[in-house]
Amino acid sequence: MIILAVIILFFCGIFPTEKLLVHCNSWIDLANTAILPTQKQCGKVGISNRIMGGGETYIDEFPWTALLLYKNESSGELGSLCMGSLINQYYVITAAQCVSEDKIKADITLQGVRLGEWNIVTKTDCENSQSGREFCAPPPEERGIANIIIHPKFNPRKMTNDLALIRMTKKAEYTEFVSPICLPLQKGQQYLGYANSTAEISGWGENKAAARSRTKTKARVKILNLIDCVDTITRSGGYGYTYSSFLQTCAMGDGIAACKLDTGAPLMVQDTKNKITSYYLIGVFSSVEGTCELRNSPNIYTRIYPQIDWIQKVVNS
Repeated sequence: MIILAVIILFFCGIFPTEKLLVHCNSWIDLANTAILPTQKQCGKVGISNRIMGGGETYIDEFPWTALLLYKNESSGELGSLCMGSLINQYYVITAAQCVSEDKIKADITLQGVRLGEWNIVTKTDCENSQSGREFCAPPPEERGIANIIIHPKFNPRKMTNDLALIRMTKKAEYTEFVSPICLPLQKGQQYLGYANSTAEISGWGENKAAARSRTKTKARVKILNLIDCVDTITRSGGYGYTYSSFLQTCAMGDGIAACKLDTGAPLMVQDTKNKITSYYLIGVFSSVEGTCELRNSPNIYTRIYPQIDWIQKVVNS
């Protein structure tokens, strides 16, 4: 399959597309050769009536969410400080600040990625259905780190292009609890997440009851005009970062915010293409105040669509 993808890319780079029997759209071709997931493999939408608003996810919701595992070299403890999203069997996308030496303390090292997690304090994740039957997931998949690719234009002082790709040492095994989210690759999807539309977020970050949620949570948020968010952030003291409506977007809900431990988490929307409704990744959580005490503070996300070419280059290599 990989050889076929290389052949397609080779010919697409040399010969005009009208002279070929293959369609030289490298994203579509690569998706069909399993380097990227097909539309039927990514962005799974649950079949039950799961209305978003805020609260605990179902055990198999958002199966692309990943926990980044860090080791405290001083204490030897292992824990999670950031999140990411699975985009194919080898790659997880996250915020650059989660893997950059400029942003991580000297005694903290990234050790791996955990996929298929739901409850971070139980060895086996189970939930009960309305009928009382117990539904359990297999153990989470843990993968080592083969390579970390930080966006070449990431600026840790301005927090622009806050994206990184993590290549895992072993491919993810797709199950009901582990599968990738779709990327906005198709025609017209550059408009996903326009101002005043709604999107969804998920993570294990701080909530009103605890510094970290035990189970994966979810919420619906509203996409806001970035300029309005920057005004609000500036009035509250600001982060000292640079903002660009092309590279970033802003989202917030009523008293709902992504929090510090959700850095790298996905901003998602549903879209229907080819009569298939799937979740698409439109942003990666980038910057917020240190805690969630100020719940009216907007959240800044790095937009995915402007970074498609960079993602393509990394995955292709």
